[in-house]
Amino acid sequence: MLPRFPSFKQLELQDADEVQRYVYRYGSFSEFNFASLWSWNLDNSVLVSALNDNLVVRLTDYASGNVFYSLLGDNNLNSSVEALIALSSREKLQPKLRLVPEIVAQQLDKDVFSITEDDNHADYILLVDRLRTYEGTRLASKRNEVRKFSRLCPSSRFGILDLNDPVVVEESRAVFERWISRKAVAHQAETDRELIAFERCLDSKDHLRLIGTGIFASDSLVAFSILQIVDDKNALTLFEKADTGEFPGIGSFLNQQVAFLLAAQGIRYINIEQDLGIAGLRMSKRSYDPCGYLKKYNVCYHGSEAA
Repeated sequence: MLPRFPSFKQLELQDADEVQRYVYRYGSFSEFNFASLWSWNLDNSVLVSALNDNLVVRLTDYASGNVFYSLLGDNNLNSSVEALIALSSREKLQPKLRLVPEIVAQQLDKDVFSITEDDNHADYILLVDRLRTYEGTRLASKRNEVRKFSRLCPSSRFGILDLNDPVVVEESRAVFERWISRKAVAHQAETDRELIAFERCLDSKDHLRLIGTGIFASDSLVAFSILQIVDDKNALTLFEKADTGEFPGIGSFLNQQVAFLLAAQGIRYINIEQDLGIAGLRMSKRSYDPCGYLKKYNVCYHGSEAA
């Protein structure tokens, strides 16, 4: 049971079902998904609380070190936001909320609050059926990439990964490290942080209901996707890496195979998370022609936008 505001508690594995209760009700926003929250909580600083039956999270921006609050729900939202901004001021934080989901922002009083969209943190939503076929002009490049990879590796195979198998875990880590080795030194801190989050995710797999999938070429793992089915229609990709240098087109092939798997379970949409304003990541995600976005907003009082 989450404590009632203004009390908070550190996020723990035992909070998974309670946190996911909100996700089931309000949408698969990545920042509120328990598996994502837990995996990226590298310093155990995430705090959670319940305010007017809304989920409140206290997060830290790893790039700036700034602490901030956000919330998910639909109950007494104006007063809930006021309470969180007041708390932020008492703690000498910026007097605003960040990563506020659209389902919350659209219900706030616009005469009271300044509500600005955060493009860098919108979750990309892909239609599973389109990934299965890559039909249409906008996905022609994806069809070409699948053909390219299929010609290069006709004997490759897609499979479900046993995340309890130490060998599989080590092979996945090796794929991740090969991906890191192709990154510029300037991004070393970011990639190292993501690797730690990935390992934290796998270490807690028994509590997170993960699905591991992979592509094998010559019996070696060359790509993987770690995801979670959120509800009866939605899935969320948590981590995905591939040997794209050695195997052109493998990313598109992997996502197509994942789509076949999800479609067989009745899943219609997959959230591939945000691009963080990173140009290359934005280009990659947009290349899948998203069917929509889960938008997020900054919220503060009018007149304090510069705070």
